[in-house]
Order: sequence, then structure tokens, then C-alpha cells
Amino acid sequence: MFEFNKEKDLWNHWDKSNWNTSYGNFNVNPITLEICKGKEFEECKDELAENFKRIYKSELIVVQSKAVEKAWRGIEEKFFKRRYKLMKNKFSKDITAYLTTSPVCPYDTKEPRDYIRKL
Repeated sequence: MFEFNKEKDLWNHWDKSNWNTSYGNFNVNPITLEICKGKEFEECKDELAENFKRIYKSELIVVQSKAVEKAWRGIEEKFFKRRYKLMKNKFSKDITAYLTTSPVCPYDTKEPRDYIRKL
């Protein structure tokens, strides 16, 4: 259910570096902003990956993923019961939630994805 996908994570950092909103800017790391701002994703992806290589190579992501999965399993059944009671419709349990190292999770109504902020 919970996965880390490096490509999606890099895209999320790029997206937040280039997303202008009416309610303010995201708290993007200045180095990430310098790498990504005003560029296409493919243009800065390699440099961005180089910037994040230490965290991507560490065990932190694996440990965090296991911890989130364990915590979720402890509340999953109760969550879906409460959700059904509130929303009156079933929710597919066949979903993948992606962990991200970004301080902000992506939101796209055309391509909904579940992300969990990891760090």
C-alpha cells in the first residue's frame, strides 16, 4: 500500500518549485528551488536526483515506509468503518500511497494520487 517512487518524488519537488498559487508559495528548499525554478522537469531531473542521492541511498526511506505501514494497519479497519459511516459509500482499499520527501504533497484533480509526507 505504501511505496516510495524516486521519479514521483523528484517530480513532486519540481512541481512545488514551479507551482504558483494565489494563497502563497510552498516552503521549498532554496537549493531545490534553484535547481528547478523555471525549468522543465526533464531538464533538471538529473541534477535534482544528485541533490537527493544521500537520502535516497539511506535506509531512512525503508524504515519510514515500514513504520507508516505498521501504523496504518493498526487503524485501517476503524478508518474504513468510520469513513463509510460518514460518506455512505465504499472506498476501494486497492490504492497505493506514495511517500514523498517534499514538505508538500501533490494535488491534481485530473490524476488523483495519494501521497504521504515523509520528512
